[in-house]
Amino acid sequence: MGAHLTAEQRQLARRLKAKGLSIRQISQQLGCVHQTIRVLLLSPPSRAEQMESWDPRPSSLTLNEREEIMAGLAQGLSLRQIARNMGRAPSTISREVASGGGAANYRPYAAHCSTRHRAC
Repeated sequence: MGAHLTAEQRQLARRLKAKGLSIRQISQQLGCVHQTIRVLLLSPPSRAEQMESWDPRPSSLTLNEREEIMAGLAQGLSLRQIARNMGRAPSTISREVASGGGAANYRPYAAHCSTRHRAC
């Protein structure tokens, strides 16, 4: 499935296809054989590609912010301290941690995937 293509190349191939370029034109742009592009475009986007292509609305937490929450929890910081460090409301951090399984079970990638799924 285009295993030798980088993530950026896979994203570019999908964007070029959406713009109407042919598989051969895309393969020429990326410098690979057209069969690789054909297989890539026939397969659904991987979870990583889907996550990279989704941008939460500005008021939502980003994956980086969720990772900051996990780091703060690992350091033993309170939710208020984490919120203050991030410039977010304590209630936002509290809801995020609670919906992510609590402080002991919070996983940023799983929380981000769950948010993305609900948003779509």
